[in-house]
Amino acid sequence: MEERKDERRSKVLAIALVIMLTSVAAYSLVSVKVHRTSGIPLTGYEILDPVLEEDFTDGSAPTAFLPTTSSSFSRGGMTFDVLGKGSGLSVRKPVSMDKASVSLDITGVMRHKDAAVKVSFHISSGENSYLVNVVQFRHHVDIGCDFVVQGFSGTVYDDMFYDERGVLNVLLEIRDGEIGIGINGIPGKMEVPSSGVTVFSLEKVEMVGENEMTKGHMTISSFQVGNGSPHRYIDVLHKTIVPDGKDFCFTLHIHADRAYPKMFELMAEEAIEHGVHGTYDAWYFSHLNQFGTDDAVFREALRELNEAGWDVGIHAGGAMDLTREKVIAAIENISAEYGPISTWSDHGFRQQDICENGTTLGSIYYVKDLIKDIGAVCSHEWHSASSFYDLNLEGMSYSRAEYGDLPLFRVSFGQALMFYQNPGRQEDVGSWLRSWASERSVFVNHDYFPYFFYVTNATGRFSVLPEDDGIAQFPWSDLNPRKVFSDSAWHMLPSFHELLNWTGDHNIWYATVRDVYDRSCLLQQVEVYESPTRVTVKNPTSLPIKGFTLYTKSPPWYHLVSDGNKIEAEKGTGGSWHFVIDIGPNETLTLEKERNDMCGPQLSQDLGNETMFALPVLNIQDRHKIILLLKFGPF
Repeated sequence: MEERKDERRSKVLAIALVIMLTSVAAYSLVSVKVHRTSGIPLTGYEILDPVLEEDFTDGSAPTAFLPTTSSSFSRGGMTFDVLGKGSGLSVRKPVSMDKASVSLDITGVMRHKDAAVKVSFHISSGENSYLVNVVQFRHHVDIGCDFVVQGFSGTVYDDMFYDERGVLNVLLEIRDGEIGIGINGIPGKMEVPSSGVTVFSLEKVEMVGENEMTKGHMTISSFQVGNGSPHRYIDVLHKTIVPDGKDFCFTLHIHADRAYPKMFELMAEEAIEHGVHGTYDAWYFSHLNQFGTDDAVFREALRELNEAGWDVGIHAGGAMDLTREKVIAAIENISAEYGPISTWSDHGFRQQDICENGTTLGSIYYVKDLIKDIGAVCSHEWHSASSFYDLNLEGMSYSRAEYGDLPLFRVSFGQALMFYQNPGRQEDVGSWLRSWASERSVFVNHDYFPYFFYVTNATGRFSVLPEDDGIAQFPWSDLNPRKVFSDSAWHMLPSFHELLNWTGDHNIWYATVRDVYDRSCLLQQVEVYESPTRVTVKNPTSLPIKGFTLYTKSPPWYHLVSDGNKIEAEKGTGGSWHFVIDIGPNETLTLEKERNDMCGPQLSQDLGNETMFALPVLNIQDRHKIILLLKFGPF
């Protein structure tokens, strides 16, 4: 079984190396061609029989729309400048309503890491008032409602962890006692005091910069208001690295720093109970303050984690500078204990790192050939972290000219504590993370074990996280496993345990880092084209792909048919639907769409020249251009 897995990884690595060597740019993931199809609608909310609907494609602005800066028109809608906080577009046209929607292209204002776009709905109902704010930041959406109901004022929240995707489709629904919010097809809600009033008026809508870092331009393509009529979300198919129609992937890439033996035992228990897997990149050589696997107690504790399903990789061999001979010894010893090493990660600019002398031929620290044989490399540089948390948006495999054919992988933007340490202002991990299953997201978080545990001794409870749950903060720099808390009791952080309990309601792909990387190498090459009548999937690799998953956030009106075999859509726990197919080596599948009895909107059958558009895993350098191509057609 192990030989077959190694053989598979060797083939995947060979494919990844070919990809890297043929990339036009050193940082390019794949070459992507995108075509816009007549008959494929833009994604967004559609209110049926609206009381107000504005068209921004005819070259004139409705009089109620007041840009604070200059504006222009194209086939995609009205583009307006945003010059910082409060700058943008406002709509002043009081109208009776129970729902409203707006669709924005925000790629032109999200260049700065701290940029944010705010959409505000001002609503009145007699003496009652509601101000609903939706603020899209780089990696989350703040959603809140300031209300005054029968003289009582307050604020409620429904924040969401969510990478910005260049397009912001917002739906607001209001009824007595409840406000519903939709973000790109993902629903949420906030409870407000009941007043018995059922008639509401939309007074004003604003689409503006949230802060002074938000500068550039936005484009509004759709604005609708409804009153008693239904709505639906229109979406196209998306591909995901996640296999077999599962909801999402959550994997930890743990580096060796400041780990205690007891932490392995506790995480092994969670792996058995909840299924959480990951990869621990170990040191072989211990030093004055920290453990390596040359320590017998530490080595045996790590074996327990390995037997619970975790991979063991290597973190530059040790915490100090190591010559080639020392790195070889570290690789041989770790492999002998835990099997073939699955990943290499640099450690803080040590001489054997690839960003130092690890790739310098002739240096005593040269290790490039050794880590190339391992087959998956994470450098200690900025480019090893994705611009996003969700790796579906960029893919995991990439290359750099300075490293030639080294098989590099990137991890999610930040640590996993973003998920559980501050779960939105509503303090509810389930609503905070509701986008995960909807978007079939992939998270591979670079992290350290102390961020998941706390320790108790005679003086109290401590963790390296900011004080929370009555647990005091202990300085990271003072956490020395061979000297501090060596005989103290370690425990899982309650907030992380809450996160794991929440995952129990989902169908999760718990995989090791290498498993996710291997699949991403394949999936980044798969081309998917969709038209109103068919879907074409091309696998240019020499390996079969099992459980390839396409998903959509609107109920599909169709099933797919290939050679007389029907593939039905199934609904995941996050509310999106998926199709699962197997693709053979070098195979092109043509899947026809046939109507079913589901309630989703059928796409237009006016195909024109029947060109189809590709569904890539996006590369950050191409992402903004691709979104514009989808919205406006080829440049």
